Amino acid sequence: MGDGTNNPSCVPKKINAGLSPALTGKTITKVFALGDDYQYWNSTWVIDDSRNVYSTGYNGYGQLGINNTSNVNVFTQIYGSFKGDYVIGGGWNSRGTTYLMNTVDHTLRVTGSNSYYQHGNGTTTNSISFELINTNNSTWKSLAVGSYERGSVIAIDLNDNVWTWGYNSDKQLGSNSNTNIRVPTQVTSLSDIKIKKVLIQGAQNGSCYALDYDGDLWTCGYNGYGQLGNGYTTTNSTFTKVIKDGDIKFVDFDLFGADNVSGFLAADQYGNIWGCGYNGQYSTGVTTWYGTQGNQNLYIPLKATIN
Repeated sequence: MGDGTNNPSCVPKKINAGLSPALTGKTITKVFALGDDYQYWNSTWVIDDSRNVYSTGYNGYGQLGINNTSNVNVFTQIYGSFKGDYVIGGGWNSRGTTYLMNTVDHTLRVTGSNSYYQHGNGTTTNSISFELINTNNSTWKSLAVGSYERGSVIAIDLNDNVWTWGYNSDKQLGSNSNTNIRVPTQVTSLSDIKIKKVLIQGAQNGSCYALDYDGDLWTCGYNGYGQLGNGYTTTNSTFTKVIKDGDIKFVDFDLFGADNVSGFLAADQYGNIWGCGYNGQYSTGVTTWYGTQGNQNLYIPLKATIN
């Protein structure tokens, strides 16, 4: 929380009014809460109107980026005073790895755990302060990070190319193998396709998704519930196009689920919602499956019922 204690609070507190001295007089514009129900890996981040970045919480892997591994209960400016605009990962996600995106100079930095090459530097050495992720083209637009205790990363550069690195046991990184990827590597199966959004559904089993500017969704990795939308339940090691009606273009999508039970929802150009994957609690919004009532898993996207 950053109030100088380790105690829960039942009422909101104004943290930048003296409870965290580093924030006194600062105007906070963004807040990021990282972690989940595993309280040991939770952290909180804020960014002020000068794009300075501050962190507080669990720091056992150096994921707070303050040049040590000590937990802190007040907000502390990150070591190196790097500017940033978005904080991604942390907590149980990637087991204590944090990424800092700068949307002005389009650099990407990382700190914390590096057990599965998620730092993209070719080693598995942890870091206690933010380090630059470098490639031949180190200008980044966005990224998504896998969860559970391992780190899979998928990112888009300024030319709309897709890069992946890190943990790859389910072939989710699109490299045509299940070998972990040590450095950012461009995805060859998407090399001629301009991508505008990427996401990872990654807990115990990982799947990657990429939406292109033509409205097609591409998927890769674990597929036990048909969540890749290709009509099958077998794992894919390269990105393949989701099956859909010819005139349908997806304009956006998001993922749902936990562990290996997952799927996606996508919106088309007509305002319809399509669901695919695990449907045990009608998670896809589809209540009629090929003309029959039921909550069968969906191996291709079907139009959701909106009442």
